[in-house]
Amino acid sequence: MKMKLPVYAACLALFALGRVTAAPTDGLVQYSDTFTVQKPYDLNISDRFTASDVNGVLQYNCQIHSGDHALYITSTTQPRTEMRWNTNWNGGERMWEADVLVDSGTDNQTCIMQVKSNNGGNEAIYLTVNGGNLYDSYGSSPIASNIIGKWMHIICAYNPSTGLARVWINGNQVESTTRSRPAGSIFYFKNGTYHVATLSKDHFQNVKFWAHDQTGIVQSPSFAPLDATYANAQMITIYSPTPGATIRYTTDGSTPSTTSGTLYTGPFLLTKAATVTAIAYKSGMTNSIVNSSVYNFQSTTPQVADPLASLPTGIYSGPQTVAIASATPDVTIRYTTDGSIPTTTTGTLYSGPVTIGPGDTTLQAIAFKSGQVNSRVSYAFYIINGTPAVADPTFNPPAGTYTSAQNVAITSPTTGASIRYTTDGSAPSETVGTIYSSPVPVSSSQTLTAIAYKSGSADSNIVSAAYTINPLPQAAAPVFSPGGGSYTTAQDVTITSATGGASIRYTTDGSTPSETAGTLYSGPVHLSANVTLKAIAYASGFVDSTVTSAGYTFTPPPTFNFEAESLSPTGSGATVSTTNDTNASGGVLEFLNATGPGQSITFTTPSIPAGTYQFQFRYKTNTTRGQHNVKIDGTLIGGVIDQYATTQAYKTVTQGNVTFATAGTHSITLTVTGKNSASTKYTICADKFTFVGQ
Repeated sequence: MKMKLPVYAACLALFALGRVTAAPTDGLVQYSDTFTVQKPYDLNISDRFTASDVNGVLQYNCQIHSGDHALYITSTTQPRTEMRWNTNWNGGERMWEADVLVDSGTDNQTCIMQVKSNNGGNEAIYLTVNGGNLYDSYGSSPIASNIIGKWMHIICAYNPSTGLARVWINGNQVESTTRSRPAGSIFYFKNGTYHVATLSKDHFQNVKFWAHDQTGIVQSPSFAPLDATYANAQMITIYSPTPGATIRYTTDGSTPSTTSGTLYTGPFLLTKAATVTAIAYKSGMTNSIVNSSVYNFQSTTPQVADPLASLPTGIYSGPQTVAIASATPDVTIRYTTDGSIPTTTTGTLYSGPVTIGPGDTTLQAIAFKSGQVNSRVSYAFYIINGTPAVADPTFNPPAGTYTSAQNVAITSPTTGASIRYTTDGSAPSETVGTIYSSPVPVSSSQTLTAIAYKSGSADSNIVSAAYTINPLPQAAAPVFSPGGGSYTTAQDVTITSATGGASIRYTTDGSTPSETAGTLYSGPVHLSANVTLKAIAYASGFVDSTVTSAGYTFTPPPTFNFEAESLSPTGSGATVSTTNDTNASGGVLEFLNATGPGQSITFTTPSIPAGTYQFQFRYKTNTTRGQHNVKIDGTLIGGVIDQYATTQAYKTVTQGNVTFATAGTHSITLTVTGKNSASTKYTICADKFTFVGQ
């Protein structure tokens, strides 16, 4: 059974084999993945990486030699030949499974397998060979001994949600530990050989991948080529394994959403350093995670996009037809099937699909165009056995968008072939799925997946067709005002839809609203705590809108305390002085030695952010104190303060609120207005000024 998968430049699709029943994979679903060969920048892939047929099994061979260069010309890392698997994930457990053979001479802390993250060296699993033993580099004891020249069955699993990392070797669990990684980390699998003393050579076969069923969640976008520093500008391809998913992306550092960012319609040319960030989404499913890829270029001259083979690397029964294309328009392509490397003048000029006959074939291709740098040579490996395969199923009407329900006929040109199909996104087989007997009614958007099979023949490829039934216009998505963000005060959020007469339901508990779930919107939603607001609009005669989602966070406004003696006070009509006082806020009191009304002391604050603040004033009472008012930037605030008292005490008064329209410094002026008849002097003092954000 074979899966049709996208093939990207220097990216080889792994043929998915049948599910095994080993205990570690119980409860998980097998999926297929593609990989990119990472090798010394100055060598051809075939110099360090090959695929071969070993007793009917596709085997991948990776090697590195002493003196080889790194992956990029500017890289300071060790040389490698690795299969970098393209699927990224950041939640839920995924497993990598393979049979592995490490050749004699492979040693010196050579890494053969990693669960790698996008946060530098934050690997969750890092299997290395040293002294003929196998280690997880996070531990000092070997997890397998005397491994050189012996086949091992290895399973590595990691769950970013829990941090649980597990390893099995030959059916025995040898490691189970928690390795949490920085928030936002995205993980992927790599296997091959990394770091070399003289020669490292490893072999991998029966590679499989497993994940918990994520039905209903759009798979995250991936990028081709992978993030790196390139000699020339590149054509960027973005894809999601979820059939029918829509993708939006940005290149300016902002985060795309279902309503923001550029709608992805096909490969685009990137000529300057940028972070490409993308999200994938589909009606009726949960949006994917946001994924990013960082690109740098040494030249703005475009490089022709690498040729793509329409058929993934794998083992096939009977001859296969392979189309070759480049994302760069109007290119010329040359290819070879005899093991030689094509150039702009050697190899067969591509004019139409290539027939791959019986035996082992390496298809290599190069694309070129006047005024642009030639593409890299891309590779795909095919092993063609003699048993003919059943012709792939076809769908009538074909995949597409329709305004009414459809009855879809599924047929195979192979006489006597049986067909099974699924409608839930799972892969059918000879024993899995519904047996096709009559046209399948499709009344709502869904994907049909089918396989054809016949006794004495190899199964067809698994093929899919996505149908969107959309007879009605879609209601406009809700809009929030104010929008999501960080606030210092509670917000009343209005929710509107551009569709007249539409009803709106919303949630604040993280759940997804629908026509029947969530609170019916009737007026502004009062938010005062951290929350994610989600809303949907619906109306008779319209398809429900997409769900609008925005996060609101609330942080308390700032408070600023200023010691009077630190504000460079100046007196008017009287002198100023200070006195040390252990009970004062800052250990010092500031005085205006006033002798009568009208005399004042002015303090200048440091810069204060714009906003509204409650003003508080702390002073010390005494029998020598006068009365005064307070002006901030010349505006009177609060009433007269009488600092006279028969006993000494430290008092704090609240004068009221003041609003600063812009950030900046401000003046605080205390002006003597008189004194209590019992007071002996007009002296006033200041200890501390406080601005409490509102």
